[in-house]
Amino acid sequence: MKTHRVPAAFLTAAALAVLPACVVGSSNKVSTKGRPISENTLEVLEPGATSEQQLVDLLGEPTRKMENDDSSTVYVYEYERRKSGSGYILFAFGGSSESVEQRTVYVKVRNGLIERYWVDAA
Repeated sequence: MKTHRVPAAFLTAAALAVLPACVVGSSNKVSTKGRPISENTLEVLEPGATSEQQLVDLLGEPTRKMENDDSSTVYVYEYERRKSGSGYILFAFGGSSESVEQRTVYVKVRNGLIERYWVDAA
């Protein structure tokens, strides 16, 4: 019985011709909602001195407003940045990750002036 041997060089060349198209792959996606407000920007706000109009001129329209029983209004500025990614190697190893940065700035206004502000970050 005669045995046919395939040369190792042929097998190696065939594998190298096919594998580059599927060896490594990845994807990344970043999405944002709202507008980030820096600490430097917040330092411009002076409780008792900065007006409601100056607030809107500086930060823009809020995500939402909350009217309170004490005749004050809380301006809410929300920001979210979501980053996700995934990758694989040789279809044998794969993984994915996601990170979310959230920051909400609250500004309490009463009688046309900023009374106080605070930040909630996650």
